Amino acid sequence: MTPNVRIPDRLLRLMFRPQVRHSLPGRVRIKIPFLDDKSDAGRKLAALLLDLVRVPDEILKAEGNTTSGTVLIHY
Repeated sequence: MTPNVRIPDRLLRLMFRPQVRHSLPGRVRIKIPFLDDKSDAGRKLAALLLDLVRVPDEILKAEGNTTSGTVLIHY
């Protein structure tokens, strides 16, 4: 279960700065800079992000890749 955490919008923009790397109908790969952080804090942030992405019913699957710092979302 993910805790209900409110992160200020300005901080979110600084942390994420997402970039679409590739998309096809039904899937999109997004680069998220902090995902390639191998520290314990980076892994915890990545897990929290994946939990948040998986919430909408339209999301079928979400996978994080800490080597490339990307998230692959199937919808």
